[in-house]
Amino acid sequence: MALSYEMSTGIEFLGDKISKSYSETITTDTERTYAYNIEVDYSVQCTEQAGQAGVGLWQWVTSTHDGQASVLSLHTVCRYGALYDKSPECPWNACEGDSADCSQCASDWKTQQVSI
Repeated sequence: MALSYEMSTGIEFLGDKISKSYSETITTDTERTYAYNIEVDYSVQCTEQAGQAGVGLWQWVTSTHDGQASVLSLHTVCRYGALYDKSPECPWNACEGDSADCSQCASDWKTQQVSI
């Protein structure tokens, strides 16, 4: 319940408010994920690439503000080289471009900040 309520009041990613269209997709995905009462074996291949030291597997997680409730998403990304130990800078549904490592993000995923 707490997670549903917090998602309805707005979603943030690394301190940035997520715009409505991206937020709606994340909310739907999260609700579908925690509505299931099943165990899932999910395998991902992240193998080291020649010439790039380091490989990291990142998984998106939706959590309440206080961290008391979390849902592990099936959305993951492998990051290599200089990015292997750095989290993606946007939600999974805002990753774009030809890069499979989420190194490019859509420009409209954040809400506009209003300055007074």
